[in-house]
Amino acid sequence: PDTLKVGVMEIPLVYQFNPGDEADGVTLSIPLERLNTLNQGQLQWLVPGLLRDKVIALIKLLPKPKRRALTPVPQFADAALERLHSEYPNPLLPALADALKKISGIEFQAADFDESGLDRHLCFRIQLTDDSGKIVAVSRDLEHLQEQYGQKAKRKFMDQLGKDTQRDHESDWVFGDLPNSELSEDGTGQTIKSWPAVVDQQDAVGLRSFDTAEEAALEHYYGVLRLLSIQLQGKIRDLRKNNGLSAASKLAWSTLGSTETLAEQLVDNSLALVVGASPTRVRSRSSFEQLLKQTRSELGPATRRQAKFLDKTLQLWSRISAILNDEYAALRPTVYADMRSQLDDMIYDGFLQDLDPARLQHYSRYLEAMEVRLQGIDKDPHRDADRMQQVSPYWDQYLQLLEDGHEYDEAVDTYRWLIEEFRVSLFAQQLGTATKVSIQRLKQAWKKID
Repeated sequence: PDTLKVGVMEIPLVYQFNPGDEADGVTLSIPLERLNTLNQGQLQWLVPGLLRDKVIALIKLLPKPKRRALTPVPQFADAALERLHSEYPNPLLPALADALKKISGIEFQAADFDESGLDRHLCFRIQLTDDSGKIVAVSRDLEHLQEQYGQKAKRKFMDQLGKDTQRDHESDWVFGDLPNSELSEDGTGQTIKSWPAVVDQQDAVGLRSFDTAEEAALEHYYGVLRLLSIQLQGKIRDLRKNNGLSAASKLAWSTLGSTETLAEQLVDNSLALVVGASPTRVRSRSSFEQLLKQTRSELGPATRRQAKFLDKTLQLWSRISAILNDEYAALRPTVYADMRSQLDDMIYDGFLQDLDPARLQHYSRYLEAMEVRLQGIDKDPHRDADRMQQVSPYWDQYLQLLEDGHEYDEAVDTYRWLIEEFRVSLFAQQLGTATKVSIQRLKQAWKKID
């Protein structure tokens, strides 16, 4: 084709047959401000005339044991392609893995296919241009381009839409009925699709349009949450002063951080619990006012419930921390290091900001399991060591993710708390959940981490 359709946009394609040349293959030329609209999953399909060659090459690059099971390769590629066409524009690699699994009975994952090993003409060459048509950057690695130019592209996209679509320093819903998305034209006659969202401006909110639905949804959630906080500031101020935390828990926390900040974060955590995902669905004054009314009535009781969970958590944490001292570190260094890393990952200055609000109610059970472990370790240290060895591979994987700077997304969060449930089921079965966490569930959760 002469163009590639991405959303409502038609992107021109240029073809060059010149093996060995940097521009060999298909070049996709796109204005800088549209960079974030490109999706790696769709680009994996390349163009129809090269798709079969690409699938054959991907199969040939598989690890040898799996590659041997797919011979002759062209026949398996053709069989997979028959199943694939209905999947476009969803990502190619997961679809190919699923198709080959159904054909061969062998388990495949998208990660088994290595695009970096392909001949260059089997991946799009992406060319970014500025307003004058001058080339800004060229690469076959979309992720690298978006990391390097994504923020600049977003700013340029917003500027292109014009100041008339933006608002700032608002403290009430003055945005009318916001569409989920809207279409407009740029100076070249190309159609632009954008996603408007209310945005958080700390002591106010504003209105901006974004180049991706995902970013708009995230910004809109926090923007509506901020607007609720502004409208409920009197109630929030009172709850921060009268939150139900005991003097003992405040004293325990004072060794880690400010008790005033803790109270603020407790109320914020409770607010997030009350509203759930509702802010993403608020697109009009009536829907905002309905959510505001519901939040006003539920915030007080929710804060008092969360305060009880937090109070018990901090007192348990204080008792366990007192045991895990320097003397215990000298006596049982391996156990100390394991439990200290577990404890420090759960509770730290600012942890309420990072925590899914519904998770707080489980904290006391996790900490009680740690107490059970500490009470029983002297009776049977070998049994404790055996249990710790069962958990360690998964815990070490999790810690390595954090050390590598991996995004703490939903998949990582699920994996992290499955490890905690696994610990409970090993060290304190009487505190465990009705369904015991199995190693198989941990392995399945790990596979979902990108």
